[in-house]
Amino acid sequence: MTSAEPGGSLAREPEVAQCAKEDFLAILSHELRSPLSTVLAWVRMLRSGRLDHAQQDRALDAIERSTRVQVGLIDDVLDISRINAGKLTLEPATVDLGRVVGAAVEAARAAADGNGVELHYTASPAPILIGADGARLRQVIGNLVSNGIESTSAGGSVTVELERRPDRVQMVVRDTGRGIPPESLPHVFDAFQDGGPATRRRGLGVGLAIARHLVELHGGTIVAESPGDGKGTTFRITLPLETSAPPEQAPPEADRTTASPEEADLRGVRVLIVDDDPDARELMATILAACGAEVSLAASAMEALDVLQLGTPDVFISDIAMPDADGYALLRRIRAPDTGDRGLVPAIAVTAHAGPTGRRHALAAGYQLHLGKPFEPAELVAAVAGLARSGSSGDLAG
Repeated sequence: MTSAEPGGSLAREPEVAQCAKEDFLAILSHELRSPLSTVLAWVRMLRSGRLDHAQQDRALDAIERSTRVQVGLIDDVLDISRINAGKLTLEPATVDLGRVVGAAVEAARAAADGNGVELHYTASPAPILIGADGARLRQVIGNLVSNGIESTSAGGSVTVELERRPDRVQMVVRDTGRGIPPESLPHVFDAFQDGGPATRRRGLGVGLAIARHLVELHGGTIVAESPGDGKGTTFRITLPLETSAPPEQAPPEADRTTASPEEADLRGVRVLIVDDDPDARELMATILAACGAEVSLAASAMEALDVLQLGTPDVFISDIAMPDADGYALLRRIRAPDTGDRGLVPAIAVTAHAGPTGRRHALAAGYQLHLGKPFEPAELVAAVAGLARSGSSGDLAG
């Protein structure tokens, strides 16, 4: 029987593909429902009023962790979709690799402490400047460190090393966890692979596939090593030192290294928020009003134009995906030649159209900053404060 005949391998390909799709959707449903269950249960317990202060703190911590897990799952789905479509691209700039790796390690420290895992980071003392997409390399290291923490029992350790060689730079992530059996080692970078209990990790099974793709886009290599079950795993990443990068930095986002909202002062700053989601409007208004901002709200582009007739705010914030007229159309109307000084109001896109593509579209449309949902309150405050401090909205036009 040839493979093209009924019952042959070609005839089975659609069946295999359908099974893979169903398996992925089942895993996705499970991984999304698990943190959702935690969030809903803790919210109901908080509403009940039966939790003491310590329990309330634990509830809020659990809700935050579960929400961040969901954000990571969504990002992984989008990234693997972009990879399959050949549309995942880099935004290179000159970055200090030591700071990039250090930021990824520090972001995972709370998880390591919570699991009783020691987390160590060592790096060459001198800055290592390369042309790379810092956010994507931070994603790679963060993924490997998180995997190491998840696979390591309390009392174990995860070590990250960064070293500059004469012609390359090497990053190593080593854990003392459960290791990988020899038969599974060749497949650890394949998407949706499950090598059994020894290699099963939280998530969709695409994190290592994404990491490999991002490293290869940078012209580097990534390999996995493990002596076997219970003997830990080591990932080695090698990147070339000479990589291209434009002289300018990557397109701007809101400042992510800022003081907490409680320490910010937005007194006298007038802000117009446009979003068709009432919860999103209330959240942003509450964050900014707590810092002293004078906030006006609009639920649509038409409402926003009506509010603007009453006066020009110091900062304009808009969602992108709205019915009738989206945030791009609204900003075009505000920036029209006949609008005078109103057309110079600095604008922030706060939208679920996150990632490099959404940021590029927002900046090209005339927004000064792009802030992807979900965002940290401090990011929103920093964005508004930064534009308000510019002194003249005309300096930000274009």
